[in-house]
Amino acid sequence: MELCHDNAARPLGETFDAVLFSPGVTHLHDAWLDALAPGRRMVLPFTVAMPVTGPFGPAPFPASAGPMSTIGKGPVVAIGRSADGAAWDAGAAR
Repeated sequence: MELCHDNAARPLGETFDAVLFSPGVTHLHDAWLDALAPGRRMVLPFTVAMPVTGPFGPAPFPASAGPMSTIGKGPVVAIGRSADGAAWDAGAAR
């Protein structure tokens, strides 16, 4: 196994058998899709900012309220590339 890291917002210049993202992402970059080898898959958590809710509903906390004033939530998604590289599928990661 070889572990690589780079600035994931630019083209990576090679393909990989698997791509795993640990921080949440808000959208896919073309560079990530281009870097996935045919027949392989990537797993990534999508996130959106969610306000913290209290016992009486959403609380309008400003970002200055601290690190838990907003929370990112979202599904973990697996994206696969077909063996010929021409098609993609996606679903909830299991």
